[in-house]
Amino acid sequence: AKGVLHRDLKPANVMIDGAGMVRITDFGLAVLAGDERGRGLVEGTPAYMAPEQLAGGEATAKSDVYALGLVLYELFTGVRVWKPNDLGHLRQLHATTTPDPPSTHARALDERIERAILSCLSRDPARRPRSPISVAAALTGADPMAAALAAGEMPTPEMVAASGGEGTLSRTMAGALVAAIVALFVALMFVAPRASLYGHVVIDK
Repeated sequence: AKGVLHRDLKPANVMIDGAGMVRITDFGLAVLAGDERGRGLVEGTPAYMAPEQLAGGEATAKSDVYALGLVLYELFTGVRVWKPNDLGHLRQLHATTTPDPPSTHARALDERIERAILSCLSRDPARRPRSPISVAAALTGADPMAAALAAGEMPTPEMVAASGGEGTLSRTMAGALVAAIVALFVALMFVAPRASLYGHVVIDK
């Protein structure tokens, strides 16, 4: 949201302060979005880099989203996605291997969280969420509308649909509302002729 690319997001750089707030730290490799510095250089922690970043390509918000997916994967499962022997092995894993679903390691994991994490870990940057705000909106318990509006983003139709959630109305309440609407329409059938103009005008034919 601030136009800053961290480029080295990993668990060691995510801290909890005394008030219980999450703080991202260590902006030593951070650049402004669109900054040409570092293009062609592999800087950061290889195990938490996106494939395009590891190949020396330009770092983008989608690169940080990939790293966020790695952090979330580790947070929810306690297992690292990649366990390479060296940098060459890591590049090979990126090119030939798909991460195991998080539910492989945490069976009780909500499938919506799993989908959000795996979408971050897509090898193709175009298929990843466009921003961390979109990831937050996809996580269970999040308020996607509030997250999008706080970031100044236009909520997508998917966010709007997700914001209501399931079970907002009980079956009893929903049934009572439907019955009330039907009763209102029946009442209107009797009241309308007396309340409308044609009900008070005598027409011969």
